[in-house]
Amino acid sequence: MGVFITLDEAMILSKSRYVGFRQYNPMKPVKHGIKVYVLCCALTGYIYGTVVYQGKGTTATAIMDTVLEHMIPGDLIRSERVLFVDNYYTSIPLAVTLKANYGLYLVGTYAPRKGAKKKETSYPFKKITASDAKCVERGWMRRATKTFCVASVMGAASVVVQALIWKDTKMCGFITTAFVGLCVGAEVLRSTKGHFKQLKIKAHDAILAYISYYGAVDRADRGIADFSISVRTRRWFMRVVFWYLDGFIWNIWCIVKFRMNAETPGKGDGYFDKFKKKKGAIGCRYRFQLELAEQLMAYALKKAIEEAGGDRTKVGWAYNVETGRFKKAETPTDLAAKKDACHDLQPLPKYSKHTFCQCCYSKTNQSLSQGERRRLSATAVGVCEACGWRYCAACNVEDNHERKKRGVKRKLAAISITSASVLLCMLLHLLYFSSSRLVKAWMGTFLHGSLATYARLLCPPGNPKSKHVSKHVKLLT
Repeated sequence: MGVFITLDEAMILSKSRYVGFRQYNPMKPVKHGIKVYVLCCALTGYIYGTVVYQGKGTTATAIMDTVLEHMIPGDLIRSERVLFVDNYYTSIPLAVTLKANYGLYLVGTYAPRKGAKKKETSYPFKKITASDAKCVERGWMRRATKTFCVASVMGAASVVVQALIWKDTKMCGFITTAFVGLCVGAEVLRSTKGHFKQLKIKAHDAILAYISYYGAVDRADRGIADFSISVRTRRWFMRVVFWYLDGFIWNIWCIVKFRMNAETPGKGDGYFDKFKKKKGAIGCRYRFQLELAEQLMAYALKKAIEEAGGDRTKVGWAYNVETGRFKKAETPTDLAAKKDACHDLQPLPKYSKHTFCQCCYSKTNQSLSQGERRRLSATAVGVCEACGWRYCAACNVEDNHERKKRGVKRKLAAISITSASVLLCMLLHLLYFSSSRLVKAWMGTFLHGSLATYARLLCPPGNPKSKHVSKHVKLLT
């Protein structure tokens, strides 16, 4: 963690109607989802703390309580760090409490209000109207400073708070306890309409620091989204789990980047040099995640072999060193062809999505809709592991578990014939267009016959599209 830290919100994509604390934030790339309060390092983007918003009844009763109770860990107290927040959190009581009790400085934006009630801890500047704002140039600024004497954990303390109002394209308000005083020479570059070069506008050190360090949470959120391992799911809690896993990987990458930049050339073991940017190579973040995946898989394989008593062949998903390939997955046909294959029905899974009998479903009229065919089918009493089908009590006796095996064989045969014909046609076309005239004349009749055979496979003679396909065959040959 550096000297500067940032607090902001991140959004986990979820449009589930079963989430009672789903939020809408139009200022985020993910507008609908679950809100997460994120505290991270402003320099590296390392995520230091998170809190998932679960609704008003289960979280702190106020924004200030959320910041103080949940987001400030013990090792950050009295660390003299600077916390950057937006106007969702910023207030003068928060700035005073952070400095007096926690030893943290605050820099945050504030939205001035029109005709706000004057209190001791209220923002000193009122909202300036649009017509009055046009009368002043960009870079116009006013500041107000006040000292608060409060009783803290360490005793009596005095906190100096400075409020700023500054005009950029519009009026902006700031509250800070870190950069107090008059700043001379502080400027910020801004582009204006009709000017090619950027203009230098007067600013304050607190404004410059806020512009430089506030976007750390957005950078971390973008880094998580670009290389996410999340899968598409309707379960909102799995979205949260995958977001946290992505956050862990992002933190590891932040540490790797820090080590790459910290090591001096020629010193150290040079392990992290392979993740540096190289011309003509794939991205460094992509190489890092591949290396991380390989190490995790090696660790899982090592543990699986230890559980198997040191015998690698007993681990079904392990790479076979002797044959040089992975264990071939068995199809339902292979399982049914085994002599010792057991066709006894097993209980349906506890959370099975479908419970209709697949044998009854195959016997229904195919012209009906899918829903009607399922309603006409009987309820399954179990599933056959060898065939992979759900059966009712009647079909379990009548079908003799042959329908599924024949259907799979026919599908595999049709797929093999079609794929072989496609490959043959592609090969013949390559030879035809890359050969001499004599070879073309010799191959002409055979090429026409192969294409005609392929056309008959796609569209049988009774199909109305067969004439259309035969025209294309003649054009090709």
